[in-house]
Amino acid sequence: MATPTPTRSLTADDRLDIAAALADFAAGIDEHDPAILGPVFTTDATLDFGPAARAMGIDFPVLEGRRGILDGVAASVGPMDTLHRVTNVRVLHAEAGGFRVTALVQAIHHPPGVRDRHCTMDNRYDMTYVRDDGAWRMSRLVIENRFWSGDPQVMLGA
Repeated sequence: MATPTPTRSLTADDRLDIAAALADFAAGIDEHDPAILGPVFTTDATLDFGPAARAMGIDFPVLEGRRGILDGVAASVGPMDTLHRVTNVRVLHAEAGGFRVTALVQAIHHPPGVRDRHCTMDNRYDMTYVRDDGAWRMSRLVIENRFWSGDPQVMLGA
């Protein structure tokens, strides 16, 4: 299967805005701030953490809609101490009224105040960004796990 050639139809400002929205996703989770996280998504967005969770033997439902995503993130990782590092952001090609974007994200999760237990995940994010009300927002996010270490029970709040 051929890898799509990166598109050249976006401006440099568009590309920076897409990368900034992804950085806001990470900051919104790490800072436990729905005011930062919410605007990252369209109102009808989907977030599928299932592929990453299954790599560790965990079931996780697809989160639907901005409100569902905010509620799901708050319930699952909201109580944890987290750190997300985003790298290798690539705008691949136009699709479904937006642009397909991939990135590598390392996510470190600790129970609140605990430093000797963790679950660290190295994930690939597969996203669709669309122009929505003048801003670039995620309409689709699928998180696939490449590597993980530590205790997956941390992800279950145990």
